[in-house]
Amino acid sequence: MSESREAYIKRLEDHLHAIRRHPDYEYLTTTIGRKTCEDPEPYEEEHGVGWEENGEGHDSWERFDYHEEYYWRRLHSRSPE
Repeated sequence: MSESREAYIKRLEDHLHAIRRHPDYEYLTTTIGRKTCEDPEPYEEEHGVGWEENGEGHDSWERFDYHEEYYWRRLHSRSPE
């Protein structure tokens, strides 16, 4: 049985987000100390508004020896909604 068009598009878009290459989005990484109570969300004053997690659950962040990285995405301002 072949995959539906909608399922194919969703899978393709998920892959493009995973490699941070979707042409309609811009991507951002924020960094905080490992296991701290800091807020990892992008600062509006510095990065603007409209950011959402780039991934589901643990896919939207990664823990390293001394820091954690959080991955964000938002529609380019030039993209129609």
